[in-house]
Amino acid sequence: SDGLAIDFLRDKIPVAILSTEVSPVVARRAEKLRIDVWHGLSDKASALEDLCEQRAILPERVVFIGNDVNDLGAMGVCGYSLAPKDAHPAVLAVVDHVLRTRGGEGVVRDFCESFLGM
Repeated sequence: SDGLAIDFLRDKIPVAILSTEVSPVVARRAEKLRIDVWHGLSDKASALEDLCEQRAILPERVVFIGNDVNDLGAMGVCGYSLAPKDAHPAVLAVVDHVLRTRGGEGVVRDFCESFLGM
C-alpha cells in the first residue's frame, strides 16, 4: 500500500529516502518507485540540509518520517516530523505527530490519508 501512496506523493511533492544502511533491496525499491535514495549516511541532518540545498527547498517546508534515534537530527532540521506508533521512545517524545500505523504497515499511506486526502 505504500507504493501507491508514494506514487500519489511523488506527483505532488519531491520524495526521497535517507538511510544509514546501504541496502540493495531499498535501492531497488526506490528505483522501482522512481524516488531518490541517499544511503550509507552517518548524519541524516546534514544529508537533509544538502538535499534541500540541491532542490532549492527550505528545510522548514520538509516533512520527515522517521522511527529511530538516527532520525532525531533530521527531525530537528525539518519543518514537521512524524513517526510510526512503534518508533523508538526518544523519537515519539519529539515528533510533531505519531501515525496510527506501525513501521512496515503502510506508514506512508497513513500519512497521505491523514494529511493529504488520499
